[in-house]
Amino acid sequence: MGRVRRIAAALSLAFLALPAAARVQRCRPSVKYECAEQRCVRVSEGFQHAESFAWNDKAGLLSACLWSRCYQGSVRPLRDRSGAVTLSGSLASEPAGLPPLYLSLTIAADGKFTAVWEQRGDGLVFDIGRCNGSSAPSPWPAEKPQEKK
Repeated sequence: MGRVRRIAAALSLAFLALPAAARVQRCRPSVKYECAEQRCVRVSEGFQHAESFAWNDKAGLLSACLWSRCYQGSVRPLRDRSGAVTLSGSLASEPAGLPPLYLSLTIAADGKFTAVWEQRGDGLVFDIGRCNGSSAPSPWPAEKPQEKK
């Protein structure tokens, strides 16, 4: 019996030592709202191919591609009891040199998301849609989040 326990313990430790696959949530909007001080305009066609968001939970990286510009940055997730995760932060442009993008992305446990971006003094833009999670290799480099100073 002792031998079986030792083997089980060794297998458990070996399993824990395996690298965990990153869960990557890839999010595509179905509707967008462009809001100004007095009203929001609903946009439901013609933008879905050009806007996307992704969250790599292992690397701690949030990314967004909005038309011809892409952004990426390290963020810390905030999770609630419902299983939702909220990610907010300033994302650097890629290629570097363009202004950063401040993004707040909330992904519910059922895969629905809301992304708020382009915050201005007189309005903002938000997208609503669905995320597809996978344990496939991420297109983003596997880096640890940078400590904020």
